[in-house]
Amino acid sequence: LWITHGARDRLVSLGQALRLEAACLEHGVPHVLDRLEKAGHGPPPAAYRAVLEWLPKTLSGRRSGRPDSTFDGRFGLTE
Repeated sequence: LWITHGARDRLVSLGQALRLEAACLEHGVPHVLDRLEKAGHGPPPAAYRAVLEWLPKTLSGRRSGRPDSTFDGRFGLTE
């Protein structure tokens, strides 16, 4: 599961993403939490490209557990 959340989101609190991450940890669900410090609600355009590159690898079993290192910032999403 790839969780992406803007830290400046005023519609859905960052706490929701943190609770989801805690549930993943509790139940052994492989996940990534991509916290975008400057982002608000809704993913930045680069997120769609990143997901489309990451998802096939994850579904095929060739996943590294994280988006490719070609992204800038933590996972390369432009905020």
